[in-house]
Amino acid sequence: MNRDKVITGGSAYTDIDVLACAIAYKKLLKNAMAVLRAPFNETIPDSIKNWDLQIDLEFPEGCQYILVDVSDPNFFESFVELDQVVEVIDHHFGFEAYWKQRLGEKSVVEHVGSCATLIWEKYNHSPIDTLSANLLYTAIFANTLNLQAEVTTERDIAAFNELKNHTDLPSNWIAQYYSEVSQSILQDPQKAVKKDTKRLQISGKEITIAQLEVWSAKELLHEELSKSQSLLIVSDISTQKSHFLSTDQAIQQWITKSTNAEFKGHVATADRLWMRKEVIREFTSSAACRTS
Repeated sequence: MNRDKVITGGSAYTDIDVLACAIAYKKLLKNAMAVLRAPFNETIPDSIKNWDLQIDLEFPEGCQYILVDVSDPNFFESFVELDQVVEVIDHHFGFEAYWKQRLGEKSVVEHVGSCATLIWEKYNHSPIDTLSANLLYTAIFANTLNLQAEVTTERDIAAFNELKNHTDLPSNWIAQYYSEVSQSILQDPQKAVKKDTKRLQISGKEITIAQLEVWSAKELLHEELSKSQSLLIVSDISTQKSHFLSTDQAIQQWITKSTNAEFKGHVATADRLWMRKEVIREFTSSAACRTS
């Protein structure tokens, strides 16, 4: 007998990519639930929170699990039973071989800019509802810094353009989205940072890397904010540049070596947009690392 399936993500936070993937895949499968208990971070502004998201919080015993936007077993939701995971869809590196061996074709761990791209490809020309299209479309541009980040692939661009035809969003939606996100972050930057932080072990040293993506970064480049994490990445969409904030000299040297961005005090500015996952990949090219 087929058991109900629970679609879920990581335990640290729910971002726009996880939200979009879980809801859109739930709609495609029809016999699944989207269970997201981790707190929403700042990538989900109030306007999206007011959409009819239909998130599930409870589920019966004996379910099977589908994981989206996460593949590291160390950071699953606590309720996930590893031996009951039947499908993994993710775009983060590190566990591709592990899941391919366990699940075969039910493991899709591929390096695209947004996990939402992989979910759209699952639709394979099946009809998509407007809510799912709106969410996936938004997740793709939000996870690729408006398609300007180096992690952006042709698959992301194709999915973005195809999904646009199924949305009912306002013509200025991208600017509106980033404006809302920026306003929310500026109300309490420290809180926003805490909601979007990853912890890593690099050469025996624990570091924390947070990221904020805003339309304008001018008000977020102060030293007090940089002290709250080992590294804070603030991406400025309007100028298409990322700023790295750190008071740790070892981290500063790492950033300069990896990105060629030179620090002036606690801030270094890159000549392009950088995603946190790109920075982590640069770090891990020379050191063993585990991310959360």
